[in-house]
Amino acid sequence: RVGGTQTLKVDTRIIAATNRDLANAVEENKFREDLFFRLNVISFTLPP
Repeated sequence: RVGGTQTLKVDTRIIAATNRDLANAVEENKFREDLFFRLNVISFTLPP
């Protein structure tokens, strides 16, 4: 809660999608490497 001081436990899941090559963006310093590796747990490509 905003302004709260009590610790709250949460269970979250994040689904992220992009049409960009994030591995390449990391190499070009256009995307954060730490965020990329946290999001890139399971990666799959869908055909057009």
